[in-house]
Amino acid sequence: MTPGTREVLAHLASVFAAPYRVLGASAGSFGDDGAVVRAYEAARTFGELALAARETLGEVREPFAPVAVVLERAVGEDPSGRLALYALAVVVGPRLLVSLRDARAVVDADAVDLLDHASDLVVGQIVAIRDLAGSRHDDEDARLARVARSLAEDLDAAGCADSLGVGR
Repeated sequence: MTPGTREVLAHLASVFAAPYRVLGASAGSFGDDGAVVRAYEAARTFGELALAARETLGEVREPFAPVAVVLERAVGEDPSGRLALYALAVVVGPRLLVSLRDARAVVDADAVDLLDHASDLVVGQIVAIRDLAGSRHDDEDARLARVARSLAEDLDAAGCADSLGVGR
């Protein structure tokens, strides 16, 4: 594995670790049963990705702070858990997909399968969260949308406007 590929995979491993740890630690406290289940599933999925990256790298990475902070803030803002899931699907997920796409251009050929697998799993989580979000509409949705915009601005301010970076 080239040093460039190692650097990119290490960065992505830290990104995967953020939702794995934040959602995994928080899911049980969520007040919405659907959000509890979906958050555990999302945490499991990101844990799978973090493990795959760890096995490839042979090391554990700390969670990428900008993503962890945004998800922790979402957890604190909404005890139902729906905002944390929304933040994952709408604020973090698209940026991660751009990062995975960008990574494909700079990693060794043998790492592309991991990136493709990660992309598939991230899209699957976005779709599952969308399906859960469509099951409820109320006045709280408008407030959560405002908070979510603020979370997106937090990532923008952290230098993650379009992507979560590759090898930052």
